[in-house]
Amino acid sequence: TITGGSVVSGCTAEQAGGGVHAADSKLTISGSSKVTNNVATEAYGGGLYLFDSDVLIMDSWVTGNTALYEGGGIFPAQTGSLTLLGTTLKNNFITYPVLTLSDLAGTGPTCGSSCGAGTYGNCTR
Repeated sequence: TITGGSVVSGCTAEQAGGGVHAADSKLTISGSSKVTNNVATEAYGGGLYLFDSDVLIMDSWVTGNTALYEGGGIFPAQTGSLTLLGTTLKNNFITYPVLTLSDLAGTGPTCGSSCGAGTYGNCTR
């Protein structure tokens, strides 16, 4: 659990999950927490790499992260769930083959409310 305004920032991983690498787990990020300015230099998920995990991100930010291939912000792999509630997910990039905006790898979440660009209300993937 990452909560209470916690900040995961400035981390680097050669492989997946520059900021957070969750495998076969349940993870909650909430309470105005931030996953920001992290890098996965040679793989996926600059901010978060989620392998077969159930993840809730609520009232928090995933911004300014970078990965080599996919999911500059979040890369959900395999099965599991990703729920975004009141979450800002923007300004995350991939660097290969060219610098490209990539907040969330794969298909976008299904949202129950409309929000401004980069902000997710009640979304599930």
